[in-house]
Amino acid sequence: MTAVAPAAQLLPHAAVRPLLEMGRLLGPRMTGRQMSVLVCLASADSPVQLRDVASQLRVPKPSAYRSVAALVRAGLAMRTASAGDRRDAPVAITPLGLGMIRDLSGCIGALAGPDGTAAARP
Repeated sequence: MTAVAPAAQLLPHAAVRPLLEMGRLLGPRMTGRQMSVLVCLASADSPVQLRDVASQLRVPKPSAYRSVAALVRAGLAMRTASAGDRRDAPVAITPLGLGMIRDLSGCIGALAGPDGTAAARP
């Protein structure tokens, strides 16, 4: 399995709130934890074990499981085949989920100033 890149390396802290707000406007209703899970899945180049997602986000495994279940229902993530317990099946982002992250990241980039900080409002 692939190690998950820390979310802090992917998005500046100042971008998280606007990203969540845009996610609420553009996509399915999403909690902050669900968005964090989606970002973790987007940062991986192969399916990720649920325990690794929970560890990376520093949340209990049942909380990560509920977030993944909601993302799967929304079509933003998928569980890959596993011979064992469904709760331990590796999880991957779907093309729809990846497209949503790319679109929202592009919106954040457009809002950021040249140095990556929030642009001044007129």
